[in-house]
Amino acid sequence: MAYAAKAEADNNERPAFEPLGVDLTQYKTIFIGYPMWGYTFPMIIYTLFDELDFSGKTIIPFNTHMESSGGGTYRTIEELEPKATVLKGLPGKTNLSDEINEAVMRHVIKNMRKTLKAPDDKYVRSELIRAAAMGENGILKLGKVTDFQCHMLEHQLGAYTDCNHGFGLAVIHPVLYRHIYKSAVSPPLTVRLTEIL
Repeated sequence: MAYAAKAEADNNERPAFEPLGVDLTQYKTIFIGYPMWGYTFPMIIYTLFDELDFSGKTIIPFNTHMESSGGGTYRTIEELEPKATVLKGLPGKTNLSDEINEAVMRHVIKNMRKTLKAPDDKYVRSELIRAAAMGENGILKLGKVTDFQCHMLEHQLGAYTDCNHGFGLAVIHPVLYRHIYKSAVSPPLTVRLTEIL
């Protein structure tokens, strides 16, 4: 599937889709969902925007992704549909994902400290592994527009210093967050997260 998606994108293809059987003129708000393939939406979504008229509509895009968030697709939809209103998925208030993230971070820090004192404690280490699994399976990103500033910065650091990726992230994260928390979209949450670190 990934190879087919890349080939379609490389060739700027417009795959056909079955008739929707829906009269869009009857709707003011339309949700458009798609997977992120290669940091963008599948080419069939371009077909959708080429063939259907979304003028005057409110489009609410949403997607599934591993690490690419919206990948710039909301902006692309705005360009493809200049006569539509395209909503962004950035929550301005604390949501469930924020609170789960905060709990997982506190849990990791608590159990990391315990692991340093008792490295052979299998229970504590298993709790760390479970928290790491939650961090990588996408649960903590639900409902969030994420970005990977630290991740990208550390790749540069690692390329020049041969630093272990985890070590580099552990050094960069606290410093970056302490630097940017005052300008955050949700200052109270960001202050709390900074205090955790």
